[in-house]
Amino acid sequence: MNKAQGNLTKEGKSVFWRWYFLGGAGWNYEKMQGLGYFYSMLPMIKKQDNEEDRKNLAKTELQFFNTNNTMAPIIMGVDCALQDETGADAADTIAALNFGIIIAINIRAKGVDQEGAVVRETVKAGVIAGILLALVYGALAHIGAPAGAAAADTRNGARILTYVAGSLFGNAGMMILGVIFLIACFNTCVGLLSCCSQYFTTIIPVIGYRVWVFVFAAVSLVISSAGLNRILTVSEPVLNAIYPVAIVLIVLAFLGPLTRRWPSMFPCSILLTGIVSVVYALEQSKVTIPFLSQATTYLPGYGAGLGWVVPALAGMAAGIVVSSVMEEENDV
Repeated sequence: MNKAQGNLTKEGKSVFWRWYFLGGAGWNYEKMQGLGYFYSMLPMIKKQDNEEDRKNLAKTELQFFNTNNTMAPIIMGVDCALQDETGADAADTIAALNFGIIIAINIRAKGVDQEGAVVRETVKAGVIAGILLALVYGALAHIGAPAGAAAADTRNGARILTYVAGSLFGNAGMMILGVIFLIACFNTCVGLLSCCSQYFTTIIPVIGYRVWVFVFAAVSLVISSAGLNRILTVSEPVLNAIYPVAIVLIVLAFLGPLTRRWPSMFPCSILLTGIVSVVYALEQSKVTIPFLSQATTYLPGYGAGLGWVVPALAGMAAGIVVSSVMEEENDV
């Protein structure tokens, strides 16, 4: 890989910084991060002398791409190395790299070819990632525990972290924390503005993509000025209504053979889960529904926010019954 073996080439550095600041730009429902990936890889594409090679690589880099922002540079590093090594001949390999899940690719590279084995190794990787995340959140809990008494007046985690950083490292600590927050949120903000504007452009194309970007940016600025505490007051009930439904959808996705056999499992379980979740969210907002709000409090785990579990299971069972009945009627 010539110069790339020892250190990053000028083009490689440009690829990294392009992704770092603008990787989330151009996010859309068709190719996810594909446009941002293509923009980031442009310096490597332009290195090719042959115009046809540049076109082929451009088509390859414009494929569907979606991964964690922090993992993308690893894939891009392999991409750059392949292009440095074989030029445009790397197109097929790059396409496979972009489409594949990076963990599965690494597992297969170790000689694991059977699908079942790949799944098992992927699960192991997920467990390890879960343990590491638990350690991170455990460290945050460790920080919050001793600071709890001193920071009793704080109303959200951001203020607690700011207080701890200031207590341990003074103004420099708060400045470092601010920079971390800025970097962590920048890509997310760019991605959200891009994808929302792209989506609404398809609904109301007359307004135009750029106008939508400015509209969403202005609205976000106004909302953010309300302060984190007020935003959490509104967003927390909404998230509590959405998360249980999302979790059930994920569980049902893992139960593919069962949901294909009894398709009514989907609507029945989502309906019951959604009802309980919405009632719980309304209760957090001090809004009660006669009889229904009181009835849901008797569900197991309701006090811990898990009252949706039993309705979800009941919905799955009801879906099996409904599908079986409908199947019998069709047979008749």
